[in-house]
Amino acid sequence: MTARRSRGPRAAAATAALALTACGAADRSGDRVVVRDSAGVRIVENVEPAWCPVDAWRIPDAPVVPIGAVEGEAHEQFFRITGILRLDDGRIVVADDGARELRFYDAAGHFLSSAGRQGAGPGEFRSIRRVGLHADSIWAYDAGLRDEDIARTLDYRNMKGEPHRNTLGETFRHVVNHGTYHRGQVVTMLRQLGATPPSTDLIRYYRERAGDAVRAG
Repeated sequence: MTARRSRGPRAAAATAALALTACGAADRSGDRVVVRDSAGVRIVENVEPAWCPVDAWRIPDAPVVPIGAVEGEAHEQFFRITGILRLDDGRIVVADDGARELRFYDAAGHFLSSAGRQGAGPGEFRSIRRVGLHADSIWAYDAGLRDEDIARTLDYRNMKGEPHRNTLGETFRHVVNHGTYHRGQVVTMLRQLGATPPSTDLIRYYRERAGDAVRAG
């Protein structure tokens, strides 16, 4: 497994702007965009990128951070990687579903530690499908969870290394509650900037999606 550095949204926007300038007005013709109708649905196709070929993103020949080996220790072998995270302190987290582990590496790709194993008990996984960050914690989605698992206790440490104990149900409810908190923050910031925030109610999203499906059908 090789981790490579990617460009963020600001870099992408800057690249696109520079590309449009470099290509010139002649290259920004309508031929790049095709608009067609399909049973009353307007479809817009971008047949070419907005930037010149010389400015296109490329994967470097040499990896930025090499992790793993064809032959080596167990922590260097991977089977079914389902997620990779880069933490604020530079550490890299790799979710290996084959080993049912979250593996931690330093910024240079050296192995530090691992968490998890095959099983149905605390700190164990049946199947790691996704991994992500929430506040000061790393979460992993276990696709093998059953209803009775919601009541089991989970011992864990947050990203500060502090030990905690909660049930899975409590942890899931915390994720929803904390997400609502950040939703309110975003709405407040938009209003402070003089913008009218869109509706962020989940039920509104479900209604709009259902309406789109009916119109498309």
